[in-house]
Amino acid sequence: MTTITYDYSPEAAEQQGEILYQAIRQMQQDSGDTLYLLVDPVLLLQRTDTPFVQTLVNRAPACVPLPHKTLPQSAYPWLLALDRANEDDQTLLRNSIIVALEELHPESLCQNRGRGICGWLTSGASMADLIKQLGHTAVQKQPNQGSVLMRYYDPAVHSLLWSQLNEMQQRRMGGLLSGWLFPDGDGQLVMHRFQPARVLYSTFSLGLSAEQHDFILSTCGIINRTLRRYRQQNSHQLRHPEQAAASYILLALARQAGHPALQQSADKERFALQILQFHPAIDQHPKITDLLDPDTFGDNVSWTKRTLNITPETWQRYARELAESQTTENQ
Repeated sequence: MTTITYDYSPEAAEQQGEILYQAIRQMQQDSGDTLYLLVDPVLLLQRTDTPFVQTLVNRAPACVPLPHKTLPQSAYPWLLALDRANEDDQTLLRNSIIVALEELHPESLCQNRGRGICGWLTSGASMADLIKQLGHTAVQKQPNQGSVLMRYYDPAVHSLLWSQLNEMQQRRMGGLLSGWLFPDGDGQLVMHRFQPARVLYSTFSLGLSAEQHDFILSTCGIINRTLRRYRQQNSHQLRHPEQAAASYILLALARQAGHPALQQSADKERFALQILQFHPAIDQHPKITDLLDPDTFGDNVSWTKRTLNITPETWQRYARELAESQTTENQ
């Protein structure tokens, strides 16, 4: 089983920062396109004591308008072109990587500080066309309803959303881009390479299904909040990498979809965290299936109440027993 050991320490961040810097440089070199830094100013501007933020503001990045009537201009992302031949731009690039890795610390994220560095993009299109694509793609029409902001420029959303899109949707989300790179919540490099569209799309719809909209509006948040707590509790221990952890949570939520004990987000997050902490199929242990049985509890008894008195030691024993039974079945 693949595990993650990144511990968010300054030493680990320095090493990972160099990996990200070289990958960004290589992505730009391979494409031959302009390199851009995309940021969320709402979160970054809370860190005005950071020299990087002051430098960024002084550069006056371009706003990326989001065509949604409820969003003020202050919420628009910023886009800034970086010249690899310009020493100041390369310093800004390196500093943006430092900030991006600092933002990942679980303690910071659990205090809802969020992530302001959205990633590094490459594109050969005009900046005006790229800005239009980025902004309009972020606002998607719900089936038979109004528009919804799809914060795909947020790395925490992008990383999870990507696997929910089909090939056509991924291609349309890429649009005029040739590359998009960012660190995931474990500090690991995520890079998408695109065959850029020759011209700006006439429509920016990804054709999202009702299930995909539900993922954006609900499930994605549940997974991200769970991952924050999981990393906070296991930052110096072996843990599941982001995509594997998200997959385990999705499978477990699907197994228990519609269960009356798991209707509230808090209960789903508690359940998801137990899946990551103890066993990806901990809900399949006989003692846990008994707790889920409708004859054991009424529909009004939440998952939190059903599992409140189970100690970590008991959960760990259930996990061992489940693993042993699965090993026996596979022999």
